[in-house]
Amino acid sequence: MSQTPMRWCAGVVFSVIPTQDCCFYRVPGVYMLCRRDPAGVHILYIGQTTNIAKRLGPAHEYWGAALQLGMNEVHLHLLAKAELHRLAVESHLVERYAPPLNRQRRAA
Repeated sequence: MSQTPMRWCAGVVFSVIPTQDCCFYRVPGVYMLCRRDPAGVHILYIGQTTNIAKRLGPAHEYWGAALQLGMNEVHLHLLAKAELHRLAVESHLVERYAPPLNRQRRAA
């Protein structure tokens, strides 16, 4: 049995999964749509939801844009169960990393 890779980001632990595996996580969490390349990990969008499986995928409003920017993995933080905690983690990370698609959302 293989283990899911973990990544720390601004003091928050994330599980790293392929984009197609989002449908298996029917739980609340904070997510990051990311591109990994030889230069490192680039965070494209950060969000939170009550159900990762329902939220993530082609129907997500930034999924297509993230794919165009090279998204090839999703990072999940599953420890923040309560909405208040998820919003705090999301806000902390967006402020720290200013992902391009979150900036686009603010401008709209």
